[in-house]
Amino acid sequence: MRESGPSRILLVEDQKSLRETYADILEHAGFQVCKAENHDQAIALIDSSIDLALLDINLEGKSGLEILAYIQKNKPDCPTIMMSGYADKENIIKALNLGAAEFLEKPIDPDALLHSIQHWLDFSTLKQENQGLKNFKALYQRLQNSEEKTRMVNDRLNFLLTSTAAVIYESDTSKDYATTFISNNCIRLCGYAPEAFTDEPGFRLACVHPDDLEHVKSELERALETGANRLEYRFRHQDGHYCWVADEVRLEKNMDGQLEFMGFMADITEHQQDIETIRAMAYIDQLTGLPNRSLYYDRLKQALAQAQRDGTSLAVFFMDLDYFKPINDELGHEWGDQALIEVSRRLQECTRKVDTVARIGGDEFSIILGGVSSEESVRHVADKIIARIREPMMLKQSEYVLGISIGICLTSDDSSNEETIMRLADDAMYKAKEMGRNIYCVYCRQHITCPHQ
Repeated sequence: MRESGPSRILLVEDQKSLRETYADILEHAGFQVCKAENHDQAIALIDSSIDLALLDINLEGKSGLEILAYIQKNKPDCPTIMMSGYADKENIIKALNLGAAEFLEKPIDPDALLHSIQHWLDFSTLKQENQGLKNFKALYQRLQNSEEKTRMVNDRLNFLLTSTAAVIYESDTSKDYATTFISNNCIRLCGYAPEAFTDEPGFRLACVHPDDLEHVKSELERALETGANRLEYRFRHQDGHYCWVADEVRLEKNMDGQLEFMGFMADITEHQQDIETIRAMAYIDQLTGLPNRSLYYDRLKQALAQAQRDGTSLAVFFMDLDYFKPINDELGHEWGDQALIEVSRRLQECTRKVDTVARIGGDEFSIILGGVSSEESVRHVADKIIARIREPMMLKQSEYVLGISIGICLTSDDSSNEETIMRLADDAMYKAKEMGRNIYCVYCRQHITCPHQ
């Protein structure tokens, strides 16, 4: 791992669109990306500066497995993550046997991708630091008969413990997991001196965010069973704010033969903030700030499950703007974007905060109305939306009037999943287009009705 600067990721993917998408996600998260589309390009890029490799198994020509084998032979400390959308079990097993750190199946969620990469980078760093500690410990044992040499080793060991980014600690396996040793750089991490941890048995757990405490206890209990674990949680700084930490724990025997935990804690607050930014990019429409298609379908699935549990109904609006194309053609996309932003604002004005308003794509929007009391109440919302969208809007010092065609699906026995509901709402919307636009049609009980027909 490099001592400073962003981590360098080797990305090998033969599909250009996926390669550029993954590269954008990684670069936005602060990584340097070296891109390759085949075996020969990848081999040419592999040197001591590469911190992690992300390889597609199925490449044209030589496969990603051959690149993995090369890395394991020439740079064995470089963690390698394999990925594929249709890899068979035999290739996955081969990859893991060759030394792959992990296998990810496409399509890969950006959050999961970044989490996996950061996990193996952290693990690699901690592994190297742990090896450094073992080397110093061995050196200490060889030289312990010499007082002067022992002092030199202690100075070097103390330098390692204070200069590394990770806080190194030991704790017992009691209910409080009392801290028996912690490196001095804990001051840099959380503001507390080592004595605060070692003098009070329950101090370290007391610094864990209350919402994360049960999770931390549960994962430590799991580490007692498995021998090791990795946790992420919020830890209180002396000034009162909370930072995110990654905590790698391993069960070992001390000099007396008793089991104890050795842990490595590192600040990952900036990484967590990057994850939140990436998550927003993945689920929020960047123009309007509304949920995008991915988040919308997730909320629709949850809303359907909630309605089935409660025995209530919901309504889905699928909407397409009328007369929007002339704005783009006459004024350009910049003013077309301004119109879409204004439409999204008006749609939110016509709905409740508990409802979901989303931009599905282009000039298509959708709404989820939960807890529907009657079909009449749904029609009232549709009338309000049509009236509000028809109000003139000022664009480039001129008035423009849009319309909106709405298809509505009320949940029933034949629309029990999100795909069916969206298809039926889409059918109703196209019926509204056929009937003259700027109206709504409702699918209910296997029939489409258009009140303004």
